[in-house]
Amino acid sequence: MKFLRSHIRWQLSFLFGALFGAFIFLILYGFGVLNVQNEDWLLTGWYDLSQHYVGWKLYRASGWHFPIGLCDTSFYPYLASVIYTDSIPLVSLFFKILSPVLPETFQFFGWYGLLCFMMQGGISKLILRRITTNEASCFICSIPFVYCAPVWQRMYYHTALASHYLILLAIMLFMYRDRIDSMVKRIICWCVLGMLCITIHFTIYGIVSVMLVGYALLESLLAERKKLPVMTLYIASYLAATLFTFYLFGGFYGNISGASDGLGVYSANLNSLFNPIDYSLIIKEFPLIECQYEGLSYVGIMSMVLLVPASAYIFTHIREIWSSKKEWIISISVTAFILVVIALSPKVSFGSHVLYEIPLPEFIFNAWSLFRASGRFLWPVMYLVILISIYYSRFGIRKYYPQLIIFACILQLYEFTGKVYEISDTYRSPKKARYSADMLDLYDFGGISHVQFMHDYYFGEFYGDEVRDQMIGYTQFALRHGMTVSNFHFSRDDMDLVRERISECEEKLERQEGDKDTMYVFRTEDVSLAELRKKYPDMYDITTENEIILTSERLGGT
Repeated sequence: MKFLRSHIRWQLSFLFGALFGAFIFLILYGFGVLNVQNEDWLLTGWYDLSQHYVGWKLYRASGWHFPIGLCDTSFYPYLASVIYTDSIPLVSLFFKILSPVLPETFQFFGWYGLLCFMMQGGISKLILRRITTNEASCFICSIPFVYCAPVWQRMYYHTALASHYLILLAIMLFMYRDRIDSMVKRIICWCVLGMLCITIHFTIYGIVSVMLVGYALLESLLAERKKLPVMTLYIASYLAATLFTFYLFGGFYGNISGASDGLGVYSANLNSLFNPIDYSLIIKEFPLIECQYEGLSYVGIMSMVLLVPASAYIFTHIREIWSSKKEWIISISVTAFILVVIALSPKVSFGSHVLYEIPLPEFIFNAWSLFRASGRFLWPVMYLVILISIYYSRFGIRKYYPQLIIFACILQLYEFTGKVYEISDTYRSPKKARYSADMLDLYDFGGISHVQFMHDYYFGEFYGDEVRDQMIGYTQFALRHGMTVSNFHFSRDDMDLVRERISECEEKLERQEGDKDTMYVFRTEDVSLAELRKKYPDMYDITTENEIILTSERLGGT
């Protein structure tokens, strides 16, 4: 009965939350994804997922360079950073170091997904200990954090973005501020968190950076003197630590532009916090503008139920709450406002209607485009709504609070039932990965070291089965034979350099000076075999289903 009246030790509380997260992960994805030598589910999954996995393989096959995140196998003859393959750079670096003792086929994405769910459950429990009265209510209220629509949506669609535990760690730094007994220690905590974020995904880093600004504002408001220097110290230290880390991973290398198309397209909607899209069996999906799935930030039915008594209490006790927590309210309100503006802008929409488009100068638009999928910035606001609903509903309906959270919890579990079956069915029996380039294994490529794509494969073109077959299939082939590829699919491309390289290769071929160690891959949709034979009569050709390969030497084969 003590369990029902008070909290247990925090270590056990975290462990139980982590085990609950692991249990839900295994229900959704099964044990197959944890087999480090099982890669078919990654190669046949969503396009981004296959790119991220093969990006790790390219980094693993590369020699070491400085900065340490640079790779010589994915952008030959140039170097490129693993950051731009979204292959969870920090984890990729860790396993690259261990590469000599790892099996030839090794994937860490299954275990990283398990880690995300465990951290989601464990850290949410530590946060909830600050606003709940006992372990039972703490456990029940952790349900919306584990049954979290954007985490499930991102897990094996864009795995690095499922790292919401980093956002929860930022929230925990707010909640446990009084337990960290010096400003220096608090600054170190934020710097370490920022360094983790920037080596996992740049968008998560952007989100947590906004939260750092809010925390720095809180520190300055609570400081008795030197308010502005306090805020400046937080921000300057954080930027110095994180940007140096970004440099170490090769983020500043080359001429890759951080800006990209899509700003205003991948934004959030004014209904995003309460729009389940396809995650609820209870609430119907609300209209959205195309591509606003990036802003999925659904708080869940449990939080929506608890928000009713919570809102009533806040409304009737607003003066009391303001007087006791003024600095906190200002800090959190400013943080939430910034996050909401970034998430909704520059095209503000409600449902299927654009309400207003903010005119932006070109330099601001380009800077903002660093985070083109701006809708993701609504995720911390989602967690804020969940926490507010849990905390203030306890005061709004004191007598029946245990019954209310149990009822709301049951609704939450039922609400996601359809999605549970859908996800578990998907990962129960993945397809076998097959590519048109597989037939090339029949040939002897002993003298070939490089695969040169004679098409630029620009960013938006990657999302199609035929292009993935070419890009991933030929990269897989290159990896099997110890070769490099000329232009892998990156989240940020230097397309000018890619096209310049293709032009150089075309000129070499026309002069009958094609490199003997290179195979040139053309797409049949771009050029016919007859055209290539006429244009480059000295080259030898091999044809696959959708490609034509030219080499300077005739290749033997079985």
